[in-house]
Amino acid sequence: MQHIVLIGDSIIDNAPYVMAGHTVTDYLTRKIDDSIKITRLARDGDVTEGAMEQLSRLPEDCTDIVISVGGNDALKYSSVLSSKVNTVAEAMDAFACIKEEFKFNYLCVLNEALDNENINVVVMTIYNNVPGLPDAERTALALFNEVILDVALGLGLKVIDLRHVCHLEEHYSPVSPIEPSEDGGDAITDVLVNALELPNNSAKRKTMARVYS
Repeated sequence: MQHIVLIGDSIIDNAPYVMAGHTVTDYLTRKIDDSIKITRLARDGDVTEGAMEQLSRLPEDCTDIVISVGGNDALKYSSVLSSKVNTVAEAMDAFACIKEEFKFNYLCVLNEALDNENINVVVMTIYNNVPGLPDAERTALALFNEVILDVALGLGLKVIDLRHVCHLEEHYSPVSPIEPSEDGGDAITDVLVNALELPNNSAKRKTMARVYS
């Protein structure tokens, strides 16, 4: 039996921000065959260290892992944007240190996921079209996404680029604009079904987006 385990943060664990029955997990469950099992270990608010703990509880019969983590790591460092520096070079040095720390932590997550070579791993980038997101924060997110793409593709993994998936205002929850809405969860799972090469029970697939592999 195929068993998909969902790892990460509120991109997957978005229940507090949508109507009951409209979470990412709910949409994915409805779109795939009943014979496929889904386990959500993702937790709202978790960073890379939390993803490591989630992976320590991986079910023994897991066949596929989906990882969406990094957004909260970026939030953790957001105070750096208001720090005073003397030169642009000094600011870039600060971001370089943050980038290297995130790269180490993210690589640890993927290496843990790949500990069993028989498990298929798919990862997601961090979306950046959040309504009202300042340009400085959108630019900073590019550094984190560069790490995700560099590390994941370097390991030969398939990557869903959420920047191309959640690109409309309605993809974000009115409860909290940094979380996926019902429409966002629907769009994410459309692409996820494709990336996992699963049979799709939906009448039509509405979302086409960039998947790197």
